[in-house]
Amino acid sequence: MKASRAAHDLLLACAVWEPSAHQLEIVRTCADAKVDWKEWIELVHAHRLVPHAHRALGAVSALPPPDVTEALTKESVTIAARSLARTQQLAELLRALGADGVRALPFKGPALSLAAYGDLGVRDSIDLDVVVCASDIDTARATMLRAGYTSRTEMSPAQERTLQRSFGHFVYAAPDGGAAVELHWRFAAPRYPWSIPAEDVFSRAVIVDLAGWPAASPDTADQLLLQLMHGARHQWERLEWLVAFAQLLKRVGENEKVLIDRAEQNGSSRALSLALRLAHDLLGAPLSPRLVALAGEERSAARAAQIVRAIHAAKFSTGQPYVFNMALMDHGRDRARYIALSVLSPTPREWELVRLPDWLVFLYYPIRLARVTLVRIGSLFVTR
Repeated sequence: MKASRAAHDLLLACAVWEPSAHQLEIVRTCADAKVDWKEWIELVHAHRLVPHAHRALGAVSALPPPDVTEALTKESVTIAARSLARTQQLAELLRALGADGVRALPFKGPALSLAAYGDLGVRDSIDLDVVVCASDIDTARATMLRAGYTSRTEMSPAQERTLQRSFGHFVYAAPDGGAAVELHWRFAAPRYPWSIPAEDVFSRAVIVDLAGWPAASPDTADQLLLQLMHGARHQWERLEWLVAFAQLLKRVGENEKVLIDRAEQNGSSRALSLALRLAHDLLGAPLSPRLVALAGEERSAARAAQIVRAIHAAKFSTGQPYVFNMALMDHGRDRARYIALSVLSPTPREWELVRLPDWLVFLYYPIRLARVTLVRIGSLFVTR
């Protein structure tokens, strides 16, 4: 389904979090057009922009149909309340980890909401993400179990160690119906070259107040790199990810050279170029001459146009995620590693398919290879 031009334009206009007077006028003009409000609200939900839309329309005193206005107001309040409850849960978990001597750093979710928007209640996260150093992962898991969290996989220690070598996190269900928690020891699976070592992020972290707890938070350059890594992995399919990136970009200031240098160091210069191009083209994010030059790279323009077309078509990806990801990798060695580890590294899916005893966990590697091969063969028949 292709989004109508009026709904698409109003979606983009409302996405800007701190709009200028000119951008507010665009919101007003778009809201006065013949908008299919049902289609528009579906797009707002899909891109997780309910608080943004509510704020933007309120700023220009635009009056959608009463049911749309009521839904936006109610959902914005619900999102804020849910986010604050999850922030409290997160703070309690950080206290428990800290008491056991585990350094833990929250990212995405409420922590990103605070960093990007200065408001804990904007982002409606499904779960909570916490990263610890790899050396602390066993202690962190024990802390979570004592706190009432339960592993969603129920793997044995041997099975977990196999997965730990090739994956990036474990998922825990929270007690009392709280949000699930992803306990990370790296920010992305090893096959992605863009993941920043957790120890480096800890060494540069700043301290923020998170529901009364002094929590570590990535500095602005690392926040931007983590956000563009997440967006690149998922083809920037949700606009809120890009809005958060654009908000963080406003705070980079004199540290933009630090951002560019770190992107070069972890092989994400192409991913940064694309994120800058999208933020400028879709949200009107102002860029310095240095960032304009980086965003002007020809391949970034082509990829940005591909993503814009997908958003206009109300799709949630441009298709072919492996091809897309490899195109954003700076070096050929990174692409080769990505292919090899994507094919050979076991995932929770293999464990779900075959529950091997501990003494046979090494067989998850050939099982992974066989499954990927069969899926690939099957896709060839489907495309024919």
